[in-house]
Amino acid sequence: MKKILFIIPDLHNRVTGANKRAILLAEELSKLHSVIVFSKKKISYINDKKYTLTLDTSLVSILSIFTKNRINYWFCDTIYFAILPLPGLIFTLHDMKEWAKYNRSGFIKKIILYLISKKAKYLITVSENQREIIKKYLYRDSLVFYNAVSKEWLDFPYSVGLGDQKIKDKYVLYVSNFSNHKGHYDILKNRHIFSGYKIIFIGTPIDKGGELIKKNIEKTSGCFVYSDIEEFELIRWVDNASFILFPSHYEGFAMPVLESIILKKKVLINKKLDLNHFKSCKNIKKVSFSDGLNLNDIAWAESSVNYCDKCNCRYGWNDIAEKIDATIL
Repeated sequence: MKKILFIIPDLHNRVTGANKRAILLAEELSKLHSVIVFSKKKISYINDKKYTLTLDTSLVSILSIFTKNRINYWFCDTIYFAILPLPGLIFTLHDMKEWAKYNRSGFIKKIILYLISKKAKYLITVSENQREIIKKYLYRDSLVFYNAVSKEWLDFPYSVGLGDQKIKDKYVLYVSNFSNHKGHYDILKNRHIFSGYKIIFIGTPIDKGGELIKKNIEKTSGCFVYSDIEEFELIRWVDNASFILFPSHYEGFAMPVLESIILKKKVLINKKLDLNHFKSCKNIKKVSFSDGLNLNDIAWAESSVNYCDKCNCRYGWNDIAEKIDATIL
């Protein structure tokens, strides 16, 4: 049994795909190894998915952890924490926005990311698309471990006990944090075509641009924003939606799409997205949000869900944790 450290700065913001992945992997790997999780506020020991000890994060508690434990590996997906001088780094690159049109960083961050990619013992990512981009810009091969879904999604409705509770108003749904590359304004441009539907947005601003987007959406008639919701609430919103929207301009994996498929929802996604892991799914349609949706797109989304063995992604984080354990731990 090895000692593994996870650095998850915003531990409790699980609505983001990155945070979900990190904490669920930490919990699953705790069935196989001794796991410690660092966040900005708390340090937690996890044993067999049980939180056995929690401390406030401080210099004293951090020094105590490293004094008492010989860490074999540590997982991190945050650039500024990954520069810490610790051996055994397993760095997760969810996407490569630093080299995309909608990047939020400059030249210095690119250099830091390049150095981290060389420093890491293992570099892992979430899709073959991202693996190729990483190879192109960082000249480093990476291991691909796809995203999965948590037990609550796989076991729905029994996991949350809300399967028979329907939300009365018809609505379409977009689950995504607010940032410029997420395409929220493309939905607003198309809102005339969603006649008879409310438009629900679930997410949190992750930068100043995102804060402005959220404010503008909240001022738009027929549009509603929900932030900081629990996982069972998110599941209920997805389950009761008429169909799902995903106009994002850039994604590494798009976990909300996977979660929607699991709950047998049709999804309209931006045709610019390069998500080959969903390319054969009969319940996903690529459309042009920027040029304008048409009535055929809406009719397709409103039609019944197809059975699709190509997108029956009913695998859980335990499967991914076991693959990681067998491959790199």
